[in-house]
Amino acid sequence: MNELIFFFTGGSLAYAGVVCWCLSQKRHQQQVFREALPLRIGWVLRLCGVLLLAGSLGQVLRHQEGIAGAAAWCGLLTFSNLLLISLLPYAPRLVVALGLAGVVGFGTLVCLGIPTGF
Repeated sequence: MNELIFFFTGGSLAYAGVVCWCLSQKRHQQQVFREALPLRIGWVLRLCGVLLLAGSLGQVLRHQEGIAGAAAWCGLLTFSNLLLISLLPYAPRLVVALGLAGVVGFGTLVCLGIPTGF
């Protein structure tokens, strides 16, 4: 059960980071929001994406150390990117909703005191 929580939280942070990084680009902003966002919001999204990806790496490395953790993180990134690429053309608003749901779910687990590694 503990492994499942670690990989769920690491995966949700990885997906949210990939979504933030994706939405920092004007092309994807126009695809999701129908117009480009201001430049500062793009930089904030890029910074949030990097921080969320670093948090997901830390989450996975807390559970599995060394090469196994890095390989597991690469697998989570691959799955996150595949999910993003699959949803973006057909349901662009759902991409944002799932990213927010992952972060809210992670925050809920932390607030409930369920051991997530943070």
